[in-house]
Amino acid sequence: MNTHADKKQKNKSHSAANAVSGKQGNSESTFQFADNRPEAVVQRKLQEVSNNSPRVKEAAQLQNMITNHFRKQQDIQKKGNRTGLTNNSKGQIIQRAIDVETPSFRKWKKDTETDADYVYRTYFRNNEREQRLCQATGSTPKDIIAILNRYNDDDRGFRSIQHLESSVHSDLFQSFFRAGYHKRRANLPANQGRIPVNSPENSPRMKVYRTMGARELAEIRKWADQQNNIKTDLIVGDPDLEREVNDIEKDLELPRSGSPLPVRNHLGGYDQATTYTNPGREPKFLIEFTLTRQAPRLLQDTNTIALQYPNPRGAIAQIHQWHNTQFERAPADGGGGEGLSPGRIGLKSENRGGEALSIAIGENTETRELFQTMVSKVKIVNSIPAKP
Repeated sequence: MNTHADKKQKNKSHSAANAVSGKQGNSESTFQFADNRPEAVVQRKLQEVSNNSPRVKEAAQLQNMITNHFRKQQDIQKKGNRTGLTNNSKGQIIQRAIDVETPSFRKWKKDTETDADYVYRTYFRNNEREQRLCQATGSTPKDIIAILNRYNDDDRGFRSIQHLESSVHSDLFQSFFRAGYHKRRANLPANQGRIPVNSPENSPRMKVYRTMGARELAEIRKWADQQNNIKTDLIVGDPDLEREVNDIEKDLELPRSGSPLPVRNHLGGYDQATTYTNPGREPKFLIEFTLTRQAPRLLQDTNTIALQYPNPRGAIAQIHQWHNTQFERAPADGGGGEGLSPGRIGLKSENRGGEALSIAIGENTETRELFQTMVSKVKIVNSIPAKP
């Protein structure tokens, strides 16, 4: 029997996209009042030296300071041109960038297009790539455009068009947690927007995340030592936190044979889960659950989900509408406890990290067993120590 002490330590972490900040370019002007900009002060000093002193070397040094300052301003402006600033002096909108490391990238880009517009028109619109992605994920072309716009805002780079397509494929699955996905899908005609039962073996998978405490992680680790069906990578990278979880794990009773994965409460997309990672009195752990190829189908099956009620709104109301169109029947009414319906995965409205939906897992055996059939791998992606 393998224990966590025997497993190879491997701890990957997600990094949030860096926000882009910019500065506007400078333009020369005539001032009626004293100009106290650094370059103007230096210019006046240079003039004084030139008029009142024979110190030619000092004048040359000051001139170099001016030259270097304006060179830095030009570099800042060039960076702005690459990262999506608005140059008001010329009235031009300078778009953010999606970089793909291929020689022909941007070869036919129009001046009026954003990079997202260009990438969609060139590599996705009305071609097999777009059709393949929409069929594989139950998405619409507008979902692809929404993802490309996010890449545009984040200055995302890709090694190749294939790398770009794979990333879009993954993020289309993650769009399940976003309001726009369900709003667009709700209006599709019958037999559209369904996720296929099986996807290709090497295709991207949907992932769900949960931020949990040390005891819940210890329970999952204890359970993982007794089963071989789900891959796990649950060694904590921080030695002190690893000891803390290990001490809790030692005191837990062995789970009974065949007991289901002991995860509970709510799971969502990565952006949603990270809103819970602020340090608190106890350590926290961000856990990633990679789902099976069949799992997305179970999240759209009226026999396996329960929707939040009463008064459904937002994404929940749109899911209800889509099911009525596609299957002429609505999912079960989860009442006030959508995660409490035995043998059903609950779906509820959410408003965290730009996401509008979360998955609710009750502590009943039937629901946990169902969720376990949807999971292929569990791993730690981040650990957050308690506040000092």
